[in-house]
Amino acid sequence: MKVAITGATGFIGKELLIDCPNDIELLALTRKSITAKKYIKYDDLFDVKAEHLVGCESFVHLAGVAHTAVADPETYTQYNTELVSYLANEAVKANIKRFIFISTIGVNGLNSGEEPFKPSDLANPHNDYALSKYNAEQELRSIAKKTGLEVVIIRPVLVYGKEAPGSFSLLLKMISKFGVLPFGFVKNKRSFIAVQNLVDFIILCLKHEKAAGQIFLASDGQVTSTKAFTNSIAKGINKTLWHLPVPVSLMKLTINLLGKPTLSKQLFDDLEVDSSNMFQLLNWTPPNTMNASMRQLTRETHD
Repeated sequence: MKVAITGATGFIGKELLIDCPNDIELLALTRKSITAKKYIKYDDLFDVKAEHLVGCESFVHLAGVAHTAVADPETYTQYNTELVSYLANEAVKANIKRFIFISTIGVNGLNSGEEPFKPSDLANPHNDYALSKYNAEQELRSIAKKTGLEVVIIRPVLVYGKEAPGSFSLLLKMISKFGVLPFGFVKNKRSFIAVQNLVDFIILCLKHEKAAGQIFLASDGQVTSTKAFTNSIAKGINKTLWHLPVPVSLMKLTINLLGKPTLSKQLFDDLEVDSSNMFQLLNWTPPNTMNASMRQLTRETHD
């Protein structure tokens, strides 16, 4: 199977290049050179044409503008919505059968509340980034309806692993440097997914007939607290971690006063997802437990 992929130089994309089985040939569409991999280099992914994709059976779209303070709504729309629509249409012209889109759990919202998010829930994008991903999903559904393109939408929860960006990187640095965190009273419920597990699931979606037309809220399938999650990080990197018994309300107030309300929600609120269709419909089993994935943080660092 020959598969076109964007975002091959990103956090998830690099792991996909490493873990891709021998029966899948990846063609990276990229703005950077990739050593020892088949790729086509572009100044802009809007330069990708159908003739470049001839022979590919599927397309995995990982590229996009991440949620950053410097991006504006127009940039999100251009590269997280319009680019997706453009590439899907070029894929159709090249007779590609399946298009896998890596979206975000932010399409469902920022806080799952009392019940886990489900794939069937009404969308509730909580910021411009999530809205741009949701609009891309809508574009893909429209293209699928018109052309028969098999669309698979994956909305991952927080993806953790070596070189993970965002809040995971922050937690890893704090644990490595200080060995003390203020999460003694934190008992929230959150879903996570290891990058190796996400890549394994993407590969399954390339092959499994029943993945077509589905939305998957991708997670490891277990729920844990921020405290337990950081304990697992510490154990993985062989670091002793102490938790101070700081009231959650005080930490929320402090972080909000520092102008980081999203970080506050990520650390202390619930974000639980129902990933049952991953396990039941596709009969998927995560290849790595959380503790096993965290142990790879140290092992990979010394490669």
